[in-house]
Amino acid sequence: TNTLTISANKILSNTAGRGAGIGSDGPSQFLIVNNEIAYNKLTVATNSGGGVRLQDGAGATLQGNQIHHNEAPTGYGGGVDVDQGGTTVFNNNVIYSNIVPTNTGGGGVRVVGVAPTQLVGNLIYSHTGNGLFIESSASAVISANQILSNSARSNGGGVRINKVTALTFSNNTVSNNSVGFLDISNTPKGLAGGMQVFSSTGTIEGNLFTNNRSGTYDGGGALVI
Repeated sequence: TNTLTISANKILSNTAGRGAGIGSDGPSQFLIVNNEIAYNKLTVATNSGGGVRLQDGAGATLQGNQIHHNEAPTGYGGGVDVDQGGTTVFNNNVIYSNIVPTNTGGGGVRVVGVAPTQLVGNLIYSHTGNGLFIESSASAVISANQILSNSARSNGGGVRINKVTALTFSNNTVSNNSVGFLDISNTPKGLAGGMQVFSSTGTIEGNLFTNNRSGTYDGGGALVI
């Protein structure tokens, strides 16, 4: 397997159909370390990965990056989108203020169809769209992260987990996240301000959930399972 290291770069204000900052559809393995990836924007509205998009790769490690103010207009993964592939690791990144304006999913990070996935020691905050969205994964370890002040239309303002077979969610802080929209009768709706877990198995242990908010008529300010 080929390994490509991308280190200590400033990747700023680029546009592309997908993966406006960094994009790959190939079989390589990536080490993405200590970069600033910011103000990148997709020009094809429904595509994914405003800052970084990796698809069908052999695996990736993202460590010590600052990923902020990237935009996927109506797609997924405003900051980072990883779609299929090998082991994906996020360690000690600061990921903030990325945007999916329609709140489709994963304002900060979306990972789908990847196993295993690991996120440790990241700061993920102030996104339009879920802070973190993981879907259709055999296993995910999410530990010692701070997931703060993210806002989605519905289904897990801070964290959205869907169809993960073996989930470990431990020692995280999930705080000040929210969901909400007005339905056709102007009723505030939205489910799971802090975290939503759907069709998954595993453990949720030792976390702090505080000051998360859901819609007035829906449940789970902190956690919906």
